[in-house]
Amino acid sequence: MSQFFALTLAHVRRDTPDSMVLTLNVPHEHRARFAHRAGQHLTLRAWVDGQELRRSYSLCNVQGDGSPQLAIKRIADGQFSQWAHRHLQAGAVIEAMPPTGSFGLESPCGAPRHHVAFAAGSGITPILSILETALRDEPTSRFTLVYGNRDLASVQFRERLCQLKNTYLTRLSIFHFFSNEPQDVELFSGRLDERRCGSLLTSCVQVSTIDHVYLCGPAAMMKGVSSALLAKGFPAGRIRQERFGTDPAVRPPSSVTVSASGVQLTVRIDGATRRLRLASGASSLLDSMLAAGLAPPYSCKAGVCGTCRCKVLEGEVQMQSPHALGPSEVAQGYVLACMSSVQSPTLELAFD
Repeated sequence: MSQFFALTLAHVRRDTPDSMVLTLNVPHEHRARFAHRAGQHLTLRAWVDGQELRRSYSLCNVQGDGSPQLAIKRIADGQFSQWAHRHLQAGAVIEAMPPTGSFGLESPCGAPRHHVAFAAGSGITPILSILETALRDEPTSRFTLVYGNRDLASVQFRERLCQLKNTYLTRLSIFHFFSNEPQDVELFSGRLDERRCGSLLTSCVQVSTIDHVYLCGPAAMMKGVSSALLAKGFPAGRIRQERFGTDPAVRPPSSVTVSASGVQLTVRIDGATRRLRLASGASSLLDSMLAAGLAPPYSCKAGVCGTCRCKVLEGEVQMQSPHALGPSEVAQGYVLACMSSVQSPTLELAFD
């Protein structure tokens, strides 16, 4: 999964003044590698001013679509997004890893379900894939989207959401919250926070009808929505979250010196097994492997994207925060290499 593939941009479309949607052309021989599940993301790589940049972007098209789509929102201090908005156009070539990530739809159960998603800003991208896939593949289920933005002009995928609403008129409900633009209903004028979410769950979306909840957006929004749901008695185990930004309260792991001679590592990457000794003193397991000349998959180095997920087969590591991992993944022994430090003299990992 650490291998990058050169893909051609089949189409580039301006969605809002600050965001664009890319459609990638995947060669036939790589179609199986790039088949994605709803909610997954791609890691893109570019060389800008001699520096390697990696960024992860969620796929926004329906599961099973052979032409991956993703949106890049321009960020004021975002080196990759600024470069992309200046240089990417149809016919350009971009390097991408195959899809990764575990955020997505719960397995179908055959019974009608009510999915509810809360998104803010560019958090709509994985939610859109989940929403469209659920409505297509579960003909008796319904979906409610609660979407927060600054104003109407900043709403990403506005036309597509309107088309989906027209297609699934009785099965799709959408509530828009605008922080900088007054609306007729006071509840929807302002940020999507705990208080407004609590009011929404009382007046518009009954918690007792919800089967699964999906959250994606700023940490403060997701924390507020989660608190409102939990206060209404909704089970924490049925809330799935995808972060787009780091939590300032969580820092990368500090270096730990297990022994003066370092750590004996056995690691499986892309089907090949390597055995080597890691030097002590690196700030994370990921940095230790990179310093040793390995090429593990990674992108954000902040515990957000989940690209560096690996399974501990033997030995012990300490993970600062699970962030992109679900409780079941942690229970199975998966860790994020960028947020982990080694706690044993020997360690065996698998990235496959």
